[in-house]
Amino acid sequence: MYEHRLRPPVSRRRFILRILRHFAAAMALLFGSITIGMAGYSHYEHLSWRDAFLNTAMLLGGMGPVDHHGRTAERFLQVCTRCMRGSCS
Repeated sequence: MYEHRLRPPVSRRRFILRILRHFAAAMALLFGSITIGMAGYSHYEHLSWRDAFLNTAMLLGGMGPVDHHGRTAERFLQVCTRCMRGSCS
């Protein structure tokens, strides 16, 4: 995917396309994570889509959930989300 250190750098156009591809992949991962989190909160915790979005975004951002129901399904969602972002604690 990247050029070897002994090869010359890629053209500006190709570099910009590479950056755009990486950005698109990151946005797809973020959108997918939020969608799965919202679906989980809506299904298991019966939250509205606004509250589900808020809780998912706060968890992915590292702040923690806003609603503390303490049910098993919510704990499972929190653990999965925290492990996905890299802080299993």
